Amino acid sequence: MHATWQEAGRRRQLKRSFRTKHAAKDELARFLGAHHAGNFVQPTRLTVAEFLEPWLDGLTNQGRRPSTLFGYRQVFKNYVLPRLGGMALQDLRVTDVDALYADLLRTGRQDGSGLAMSSVQHVHTAFNKMLNDAERKGLITRNVARLANHPSQAAARASAPEMQAWT
Repeated sequence: MHATWQEAGRRRQLKRSFRTKHAAKDELARFLGAHHAGNFVQPTRLTVAEFLEPWLDGLTNQGRRPSTLFGYRQVFKNYVLPRLGGMALQDLRVTDVDALYADLLRTGRQDGSGLAMSSVQHVHTAFNKMLNDAERKGLITRNVARLANHPSQAAARASAPEMQAWT
């Protein structure tokens, strides 16, 4: 399959090989449908780790507080990058994010025990924000974190230990 189109005044090309003519026609139909619907995303091998720094720099330019950026950086460094950092953004699936959250709840801490639901909720908030921005920039077709099963804020609050007042 060989497809060309104009984007932002520049000629773009996509070349792919297929084992059968039928597979090539199916892919061409999928490509044309996505392109005409405005859902086509240029294929790229940009990984989660490679997108992180430019994304954080963009948040800095938007005036985010340093404490917010520090929190996002820690979440990605400790929880997301070791598990998904090498994956291409476009290859991420809902099942990958579901597995990330389940793994964090089971063995996310350094001592091997699970993270609290509220901590996994923080991971979800940061990861969801990053993928929302990647989707808005046209790097991915959909935010898979938004579709994943994550702990809700209500569930995180309910699982937190009850505070005991000292008298």
